[in-house]
Amino acid sequence: MHRRRLSCLCVCLRLFCVTLCSVILSVICAVIGILLSILAGTPVGSTIVAADMAAFFISCVAGRMMGRR
Repeated sequence: MHRRRLSCLCVCLRLFCVTLCSVILSVICAVIGILLSILAGTPVGSTIVAADMAAFFISCVAGRMMGRR
């Protein structure tokens, strides 16, 4: 959960925006992780964590491109 908040802090600055982004990112990563685990035959938990890590790196790049942190 903390990684999702950090991901959103790279993109958003206001608390409401960070909270909303965190909720949306959590649902998207969970759905992507579950679908990928079904398709690839991998464990669900580790696939969700991999999706979270990918989202974290993407948000870090997006934050740097936007001139934040």
